[in-house]
Amino acid sequence: MPRLIDYAADLVRMLAARLYSAIFHPPRPHKVATMRVLVLLILASFLIGCQTTAPADADPEAAFDVPIPPAWTSSHSVAGVPGLTAWAEDLQDPLLVDLIHDGLAHNFSLQASRAALHAISATVLRGLAAREPSLALNGDGRRSRSVNDERGRQPDAISASLALGVAVSWELDLWGRLRHEAYATARDLEAAGWTDRGARLAIAVAIARQYCDAITAKYNLTLARENIGSFGGTLQTAEQRYRSGLLNGAAEVHLSRANVANSERALHSAEREYDAAVRALEALVGRYPQAALSVADQLPYITAVPAGIPADLLARRPDVCAAEARLAAAGLRTRVARAQAFPAVRLTANTGTSSDTLRKILHPSHMLWSLAAGVTQPLFDGGAISAGIMAADARQQQALANYAQTALTAYQEVETALAADAFLTSELAALQVAAHESQAAEAETRENYDNGLVELTALLVAQRRSVDARRSRITVTNRRLQNRLGLYLALGGGFER
Repeated sequence: MPRLIDYAADLVRMLAARLYSAIFHPPRPHKVATMRVLVLLILASFLIGCQTTAPADADPEAAFDVPIPPAWTSSHSVAGVPGLTAWAEDLQDPLLVDLIHDGLAHNFSLQASRAALHAISATVLRGLAAREPSLALNGDGRRSRSVNDERGRQPDAISASLALGVAVSWELDLWGRLRHEAYATARDLEAAGWTDRGARLAIAVAIARQYCDAITAKYNLTLARENIGSFGGTLQTAEQRYRSGLLNGAAEVHLSRANVANSERALHSAEREYDAAVRALEALVGRYPQAALSVADQLPYITAVPAGIPADLLARRPDVCAAEARLAAAGLRTRVARAQAFPAVRLTANTGTSSDTLRKILHPSHMLWSLAAGVTQPLFDGGAISAGIMAADARQQQALANYAQTALTAYQEVETALAADAFLTSELAALQVAAHESQAAEAETRENYDNGLVELTALLVAQRRSVDARRSRITVTNRRLQNRLGLYLALGGGFER
């Protein structure tokens, strides 16, 4: 805006000077005609350009016409923070925090995202440079030979010329075309910055997710090893009872051996899953996937979601902020498209020297200079400018719709995660009781089997129920953690401001 004001002031001063000269120093008739043609051309260009009015900026709040409650409608109320890894501290796992920091520093996808951000930053600088005058140094040297007489009776003429000069060119941004384009590119950079931030948050959450999956796989591996020992003990008891003649046949022995074989198969499957989970985690943090990374034995601890905090998702979530920046950029480019209909004014200046010898090239008598001003006004372009304006308007409407959909999706993800947290907490509490009671039933049934009070099938059923309950408990615990990580991702951060 200050630059535009300066342009307007210079234009007023120039017109005032022209008016003063016309009154007190009347020019010659042919100059008067030329001046009138120039003034009429400028006025016609201005009127033609003014037929296209400037667009109104799209209001993101007006685009999102879905009623937004003052707080989250789920049983919990939360608000996130812009912090990228502050939420990881809530999990109270130092190893996980270290892995997240390593991943943010060494993940190759993030390095590619950061390089793209730097490229857009350079594009912004190039757009800003387009508004400034350009300065170029020109140099030229020639030597030529011409034949004066075809019969060779006259000597040939040899000429040489040297030239050195400086050229300055500047387009006056009277209608803000270059300025709005530079601002639009800057908003593109802002959107790219938010996108990069969102990518970093997504990688951090992905590392935490994979870390929890690896711990779950490790727990299942430990549980599979315990099952082999449990079913192996049952097999020994069955074989002893068979050898002692307490059994009518070997059915219980065969059944026990089958259970041991199935538990060995489950062990190999658990080993495979744990190996794959660790290798995937290593790849996420930028290490070679060699299954050498150690994880904790217990899943991270999560606290209850705080209540009573208003919902202000749009102020912190990266993809929503990026969509808002793209919407602003689309609005600015609509102004650029409309400014194409206005006249373009360019000032050029050249100065330098020209001589036939090098020693005279810098002599003042050989100095040359020129000043020029040009005005270009599109009169007929087959509708290209109008089509460009229509396309820019359509892209602005597209960005507006994308912003509204991104915001609605953000609210849906947060509300879903909040509701799921309550459901999973209740489910986990029930599984805690089921696992405890199943283990107690298994212990009592084993004691009765060892004393010959129950058959093997009753013990096998009790063992399987205990294993299933413990496995379901760790699965739901991991699912609750995954949901909490999804909530952090949906909020764009943690709970503290």
